[in-house]
Amino acid sequence: MKLRVRAGKFRLSLRLPTGLCLRAIAKRGCKEDAELAAFLRAHRAKIMRIVKEARRTHRGLELLHVVSADGEEVSVVL
Repeated sequence: MKLRVRAGKFRLSLRLPTGLCLRAIAKRGCKEDAELAAFLRAHRAKIMRIVKEARRTHRGLELLHVVSADGEEVSVVL
């Protein structure tokens, strides 16, 4: 996955391992929803296979794109 941040002249682009992102979501992002965290932990391997296949077939797929009122942009690309 690739995380891009653009704010005026400031530009940041980070490549993050997909498995690391899924682990972080399952571990820290689902504190309020224990059922979702358990599902992500149980099906992590299957989700990884699906994401890897999507990455091969749909290179550059934008999963998230947010533009703030003052022009800052954040996007997550597969």
